[in-house]
Amino acid sequence: MNTATPDDTVSLKFTEVTKGFPFVDDDALRAALGRALDGGDATQQLFDQLNATGTFWAAIADKSLSFAPGVSPEGTPVVMASSGNVQMRIIATYSGVTGLGEPFGTLAVELANGATRIQQIMVYHIWLTALPTGPAGQPLFDGLLRGIYAAFSLMIQTLAATLAQAASVRDPRINPADTVVAVLAAMSSKSVSLQGTLAEWGLSKLIVDFDDIAFSVFVTAPLIAIPMLFGYLAHAMYTSVMVVNRTDLDFTLSVEKQVWGEASVDWPITRLAARSDSPIPVGSAAKLAQMAVAQYINTNTMGSIGLVLATSRDGGASAAEVIAVPWAGVNTIWTGRPGATPDETYDDHAVTNDRLAYSADFDGFTVKMAISRLTGATGGAYWYGVLIAIVPRA
Repeated sequence: MNTATPDDTVSLKFTEVTKGFPFVDDDALRAALGRALDGGDATQQLFDQLNATGTFWAAIADKSLSFAPGVSPEGTPVVMASSGNVQMRIIATYSGVTGLGEPFGTLAVELANGATRIQQIMVYHIWLTALPTGPAGQPLFDGLLRGIYAAFSLMIQTLAATLAQAASVRDPRINPADTVVAVLAAMSSKSVSLQGTLAEWGLSKLIVDFDDIAFSVFVTAPLIAIPMLFGYLAHAMYTSVMVVNRTDLDFTLSVEKQVWGEASVDWPITRLAARSDSPIPVGSAAKLAQMAVAQYINTNTMGSIGLVLATSRDGGASAAEVIAVPWAGVNTIWTGRPGATPDETYDDHAVTNDRLAYSADFDGFTVKMAISRLTGATGGAYWYGVLIAIVPRA
């Protein structure tokens, strides 16, 4: 946290409005998930698009792609970065407030995939932590805008570079929380130049406190790390798992048992909040749906991957999800009510069922699962994608 700043430095902080890095729950998402939940090639296509963002994040990490200034359709200055199919836009708007007791503005981060038309957004409040000398209105906000964009872009680039370095080893073990906390702490002590935009205020530098946005950046970190891992993993087998909550219920996500293998990128969060209204326009009647991703690898050349997850409704039923990817044999997915112990759940349901898709109904919700392949290699590697969607019960 920033406790004191020089006289020529203005300090801001960001706080979360949205939680995580949610999907926009619109027709595009519903169509993409609907296809992917059939299993097989459709599931692989969804994960292929997720993995294709590796090009975008790698270019951000090595600075061959940078955020460039632009203007939104509404005429607001923005910064954008695009690798063709993947585009990120950052847009800050003034709130009209001139004091310290309310947010000074809003920062929105939008990530769009051109192939699937899936969108994700993060929204933050911008707060002045001290009033500089001079009027704290629109002219001050406009003067800070270049610095706000520079600071946030630098945080994203630093996070991507840190994760790229962590991914470029033979046996990656990436804990999103540890990585994010370290990056945000370092970024909260850095100043960026205002490039003369507030010289009349006697201000030349900006410091931004990022500490309060850790949760949303936790969710972003695996989205950056997992696609980049594919260029480095030396393991014979790996499995990506995505969970999406499309209900109006709150859930806890937990790993009940890691039977075989281990996480190369661990789950970033343990909470999958209910859908929420978007604080910015995202389309007609669209809400935001929480998501999380993780990746698992085998621990030796002839090892397997096996785990039991639990998605537990607050004050309600718990669903178990079994994923079994054996070194030799047929992959298995299953969901249903858990057994007496995680070991019992796995032993009872990791047996071959030859299902690319599986679903089970619970009180007020349905869990749907799909896997990209039952056997064989994908693009020369033993990689599999597993999608888990929690949806309203029909």
